[in-house]
This record gives sequence, structure tokens and C-alpha cells, in this order.
Amino acid sequence: MKFDKAPINTQMFNLCLAMSFLLLFNCKPVKVISEAPFMSIEKTSCMGPCPEFKVEVFPSGKAAYLGKSNVKNIGKFSIQMSKDKLDSLNLLFTKFNFFDFKESYTSNFSDLPTTNLYYKNGTKEKSIKDYDNAPEQLRKLEDTLIKFFEKQDWKKAK
Repeated sequence: MKFDKAPINTQMFNLCLAMSFLLLFNCKPVKVISEAPFMSIEKTSCMGPCPEFKVEVFPSGKAAYLGKSNVKNIGKFSIQMSKDKLDSLNLLFTKFNFFDFKESYTSNFSDLPTTNLYYKNGTKEKSIKDYDNAPEQLRKLEDTLIKFFEKQDWKKAK
């Protein structure tokens, strides 16, 4: 018995084309809202018991926390921050003159944790990588931010 493959391929093509049109014209568009964080702080691991986590704060007030190791909360957490708390965060970056710091602080030492900071105030944005030798003012800002986020009532994310 000999089968002609062309009609089956044509039928399959027409069926797929018809299904595509049905899906294309019968589906409602999905609205994707993508919000970029205006600030983040991340601490990386080291060979010892260094805290490893990341916090991102969005203009809407939503904040996301990911605890990886050596922290109280392991996993994904979130909170909705008030306008007052967002204003407090913005004031911290202003108070500590965030935009005056260099973008990177390093040394020849190995196995130190890195603190990555990012901040955007609407007109300017900057990322700072603090591995070692950062000025005291930057370290104070990092410590203040960490304490601020430790005090929040994080809820386990779904």
C-alpha cells in the first residue's frame, strides 16, 4: 500500500493555520506590568557564616526579599511598604550622599562577602559593588539599610 504524504501535510497545515487564527482572534490580550526596582541591596556569600540575601524595593512600595543562607528568613518574602517608609529610604540615600561614592571598592583579600547596592532617584541611578575598602559612610548606609529591612514584617511569598 502506498500513501501520499502531501495531502496529510496540507491538511495538518490547514488545521494548524485555522487553530492559530482562532487562538489569535479569540484570546484577550494579557496586560503585563513590569516594574523595575528603584533600590536594591544584596549580600553575597563567603566561606564562613556570612548572611546571603537580596532585597528589592519597587516604586509602588512592594518589596521583595530573598534569603539564601545565614539569615533569619530563608526563601522568598514580600511586604507592601507605606509611602512614609519609601520616603525614609530615599532620605537615607540622600543623607549618605550615595551618588558621591565610587562604583566599586575592592582589595586583594579573598573570600570576603560583597555588598551590591543599587539606587535610582528618578533622574540618576547608580550601582555600587563593595567588596572591601569602602568608606565608613558607605558602610554606615549599608548597615542602616540592613537594620531597616530586618525590622520589617516580611510575609512568606506564594
